[in-house]
Amino acid sequence: MIRYLKRNFSKRQTNKFLIFLLVLDFLFILGHIIIALRFNFEPRSFMVDTDGGYPEIFQYIKFISIALISLWLVFTRDEYGYFAWSILFTFLYLDDAYQFHESAGAYLASSFSLQPMLGLRPRDLGELLYAGFAGILFLVLLLIGFIRGSKIYKGEAFDILLLFSIFIFFGIGVDMAHQWVVDIYMVSAVFALIEDGGEMIGLSLLTWYFYFAAKKSLSGRKFLYKVFFEHPILAPNS
Repeated sequence: MIRYLKRNFSKRQTNKFLIFLLVLDFLFILGHIIIALRFNFEPRSFMVDTDGGYPEIFQYIKFISIALISLWLVFTRDEYGYFAWSILFTFLYLDDAYQFHESAGAYLASSFSLQPMLGLRPRDLGELLYAGFAGILFLVLLLIGFIRGSKIYKGEAFDILLLFSIFIFFGIGVDMAHQWVVDIYMVSAVFALIEDGGEMIGLSLLTWYFYFAAKKSLSGRKFLYKVFFEHPILAPNS
């Protein structure tokens, strides 16, 4: 695996970009831990779970960067499937910045008279419905782009989905699990760090990949997903 990644995904310029993103992520995470343990959670603007704080602004920059790189790929490579990715990450930026999921979750919970279930509040269930509706819409857009895309685009789309699943795991999976322990102060604080810190790292990997796709030559293009599907143990036909 390591040899495959070094041979096909190690490029000086993009490596430096990935290191820059991850170093900033870990500095924010480390800062969060120090502020929480030594300074009683102040200043909040440096905490990774603060709305509108510096870590979240860094996330906004990543969302916007991905959206812009996607548009650049649409016009430079005639890969219109990337237009759907641009819309998706623009939507994620707007949703994160303006908290659409919270207001939509409350609205859906009220409209469908949702009741607490599996330790989740009605608003949490409404947010899951909201995520499901949005997910289906974007899945249709992405599927259209995938069907019409080139062989290289299809490989890149699989890679993006692989990395996007990491982001979703923390953004939705850990977030929902967080609600089960929200009343246990210290455990809730740890979950908040894992959730938002994981989102930061996942989004950095996605930002790096889009940048890598924009810089990498198309000839002899290799893909991340083959690390798993062509592994002798994990390959589908093994």
